[in-house]
Amino acid sequence: MKKHAYLIIANKNSEQLKKLLGSLDDERNDIYLLIDKKSLIKDINFKNDVTKSKIFQYAPVEIFWGDYSQIEAEMFLFKQAAKNNYEYYHLISEADLPLVSQDKIHDFFDKNPNKEFLTLILDKNNDQKIADRVSIYHFFTKICGKNTKNIFLKTFFSIYSRLEKVAQKLFKVDRLKNSNIKIQYGSNWVTIDNASILIIGTQILRQFV
Repeated sequence: MKKHAYLIIANKNSEQLKKLLGSLDDERNDIYLLIDKKSLIKDINFKNDVTKSKIFQYAPVEIFWGDYSQIEAEMFLFKQAAKNNYEYYHLISEADLPLVSQDKIHDFFDKNPNKEFLTLILDKNNDQKIADRVSIYHFFTKICGKNTKNIFLKTFFSIYSRLEKVAQKLFKVDRLKNSNIKIQYGSNWVTIDNASILIIGTQILRQFV
């Protein structure tokens, strides 16, 4: 039986998460769940909500929007799931919900083998804006922008981020200067197969515990 792994990062609504788990509960699926430690979803064991799938629930960790902790959380789940060699790996949030049955989902992937499903946004008008996200340094990502509810701090860091960019441009800071990397962007939510996991594992996953 070809099995799929659903990797879920949750941070808001426990009832919505329960609904998602119920819709994924199928003997052909295993579920890997990681909850943001800062969320309202605390100390809840969801194993009783899943009867057909295996569910692996990990200790909550702090995840900050726009911060490297997001990447660490994603790679952690990929590494855990990769130990079991699934046909496909779906990285989603608790805000996602399948619109068709599991029979239709598995039938679709059976008919489309060896294909990856990712979002890549090609917009030349935003090329420089996206390059700026990685070509300069960004400090205090854990407490700025969406990571704080304090209006004063939001305003302060909004102004600071602009000054941060101007100052680094003035001093010609460019982390991509000697790199041939082409920066592109898209959604972090993806569906990839085991072949891609093996490639990622060789290059990246080894560093994530």
